[in-house]
Amino acid sequence: RGSLKERSFFPRRFRKFFMPVYIKLSVLLRKMVSDYDDEKGIVLENAEGKTVSKLMEELGIPNDKVFNVFVNQFPSKPNQVVKDGDVVMLGRVLGGG
Repeated sequence: RGSLKERSFFPRRFRKFFMPVYIKLSVLLRKMVSDYDDEKGIVLENAEGKTVSKLMEELGIPNDKVFNVFVNQFPSKPNQVVKDGDVVMLGRVLGGG
């Protein structure tokens, strides 16, 4: 007969719900994305399985402009693969002296 999950009255297509990937940008990077929302950031559907650098490319943010990458508040690299529900923070260092 199958497991309880398989016998659910919901059709198979409704059993998995996707969560978006959230992108937060530092102030210096926000001007590169025209429709950036200061409260929500950027909400991307169907971004699971893509790397952070691929997401930056899709948003039009050059790799050489981003110096800090955090996924779920942990330091990461641009080749990090994101999952549904991840929060990606991209930062640019303002130098001076």
